[in-house]
Amino acid sequence: MGVVSGTPELIARLWARFQPLAVQRVGAVGEYVRAGTEGSDAMYEAARQAAHDLVGSLGSYGHPEGSVLAARLEELLGDRPGAMSAAARSEAQTLVASLEQEVGR
Repeated sequence: MGVVSGTPELIARLWARFQPLAVQRVGAVGEYVRAGTEGSDAMYEAARQAAHDLVGSLGSYGHPEGSVLAARLEELLGDRPGAMSAAARSEAQTLVASLEQEVGR
């Protein structure tokens, strides 16, 4: 998916419509990361899908740094539940906090 083209006003309007969904997706990732080893498989799948969706959409709506953060989260989540080490989980918590700030703008 490419960057949404158009006037800055149009992009801002589109972001205003998408922002609540972005916040929800960051929340899903954060919930799983905070749950630690207690996170369910369903929470993991929701977090993995949310991070993946954020990678493509944030850059499209003028938030390329958020896309980079989400891509790193997607990497840390790996391809199976519970695979995150303690160090990876700590990094993920920092990334989630950064993403919360990014989508809050």
